[in-house]
Amino acid sequence: MAGGRGKQDLAGQQGEVYPAALRYLARREYGEQELAERLLRRGAEPAVVEETLMRLREQGYLCEARFAASRVRQRRDFNRRGRSAIRAELYSLGVDTAVVEQALQEEFDAETEKQLLTSLAEAAAAELTRLPDAQARQRRLQSLQRRWLAHGFPPGDVYEAIRAAAAAVSEEE
Repeated sequence: MAGGRGKQDLAGQQGEVYPAALRYLARREYGEQELAERLLRRGAEPAVVEETLMRLREQGYLCEARFAASRVRQRRDFNRRGRSAIRAELYSLGVDTAVVEQALQEEFDAETEKQLLTSLAEAAAAELTRLPDAQARQRRLQSLQRRWLAHGFPPGDVYEAIRAAAAAVSEEE
C-alpha cells in the first residue's frame, strides 16, 4: 500500500491500473492529465496509463468536455469563483483552450458571473450592517475586494459590487 490512506501501489500490478482509474472516475469527473498524474504517482507505468486513458476515452468514461463543464459548475456554485480563476485552473490541469472556452460559454457566461458577484455583494452588505463602526466596515470591504479579485472576478465588476455594498450600508445608517 502506498501513501498511508490504503491506496494500492500500482507498481508491479499494471493490471490494476484500469480498475483504479474506474474507481477514481466513479467518484467524480477527472481531466486526462489529472487522472494520469494520479495513476503515475501510484506507480503505474506511463505506457499502461496512456493505454488506460485511451480505453476510458473510447468507452466514454473519460471526456475532457464533460470534466471541464463539471469543474466550471463546481467552482461557480460551491467555491464562488470567477471565470478567469476557473479558466486558469482548467488550463493548469491541461484542458485544451477550446474545451475550456466552450465550457465557460455554456456553463458560466459573463452575465451569470456578474449576477453571482451581485449576490455576493448583497450578502456582504447585510454582513457589513452588523459591524460596529465605519472603520471595521471599511476593512471588511477591502478584504472582500481582495478576495473577489483573487477569486477571478473582473476588476470593474468587483469595484462596482464593492461600491454597491458600501452604498447599501450607507443607506441603512
